[in-house]
Amino acid sequence: MGRKSTKTVCRTSRILGKNRIKTPSVLVGPWGWLAIAISLTGGLCYLWLKDNSMQEWLANGPFAEEEDRFNGEYASLKDDPELAYLTWLNEIIGIKITVYPKDKVQLQLSDKVSQRLNTMPTTHYIHIQSNLPISLNQKNITVKACQKLTKVLIDGNNQLSDQYSSQQPLSSLGGMSLGNSYVFCIKTTEDTRQTKNVRETIEVAVLAKARITHKGTVFPLPSLDKNAIRLNNIGPPRADFTQQQKEWADNL
Repeated sequence: MGRKSTKTVCRTSRILGKNRIKTPSVLVGPWGWLAIAISLTGGLCYLWLKDNSMQEWLANGPFAEEEDRFNGEYASLKDDPELAYLTWLNEIIGIKITVYPKDKVQLQLSDKVSQRLNTMPTTHYIHIQSNLPISLNQKNITVKACQKLTKVLIDGNNQLSDQYSSQQPLSSLGGMSLGNSYVFCIKTTEDTRQTKNVRETIEVAVLAKARITHKGTVFPLPSLDKNAIRLNNIGPPRADFTQQQKEWADNL
């Protein structure tokens, strides 16, 4: 952690602890509302003070020290409190994706939910969590998934080789709210071939990516650029499961 980031984190921790934030000017108008919004969720923000991305936002954004405020790419926030709010929200939204095989699910489910999920011909569950659970519904979540097939050759108890095979897109069979999270059902295909001495097994892993729409803005944000955010709202780049993408949260 750099000296500037440490100083900013300590300063912001102290401010949030007192439920007030020093704004670039007076605590009125749009900047005042932004300060109030961040103050009201100060406890949540505090949890991310050790996150490098949040450190950078604090060290260069609207509540940084005066000499550091709106440095570099953060200059786009200087005259746009709404954009500053969206970029701050992007830091704390915390979209998390976990994929569970059906027989290894680690979720607290009611009997009613379990019975409903068991009626679906699913092999895996894609579990979506966020620090904005109010936005977790099927209308606001865009989820993409694929199955990664890996060919494994085994002779007796010895694994001979591990070879990448292919990726195949998967479609959701449906989903449901779990209160503060959301789960989608996925069905994969599995294939095991047996020869005389060597067994060839196709292992299946489910890769997932997701985006969440909150009050007309799609998260995660691609950058601090307003035009890039606008384009991200219109349509994201294709989900690429070979790499991480700023526009998608994932379980890669």
